[in-house]
Amino acid sequence: MLQANKGNVISKFHKTSLEIRNHELRYYLGVFNRLSAISSILAGFASSALTMSVPEWEDSLLVMAFLIFTGSAFGMNLMAASLEPQPFRGLQGFWP
Repeated sequence: MLQANKGNVISKFHKTSLEIRNHELRYYLGVFNRLSAISSILAGFASSALTMSVPEWEDSLLVMAFLIFTGSAFGMNLMAASLEPQPFRGLQGFWP
């Protein structure tokens, strides 16, 4: 009887532990999905900033710095949007 009670307590503990892990996984997946959506929006803003015309009287060093920073922001946002959710796909059971 004592052994059966011990098995029952251990199985309840493991079930509760797995439920907590499932909630944590769903939370992190939601966070990363929102992060990728926001970075996609910011990438759109960065791409529209890259197409802006710059007046010819502006300093060429300033224009070059603007283009470098805008291009790197665009690249980082696209990388975040495309790579964020993929490490967690295996945890959901989706394998490519």
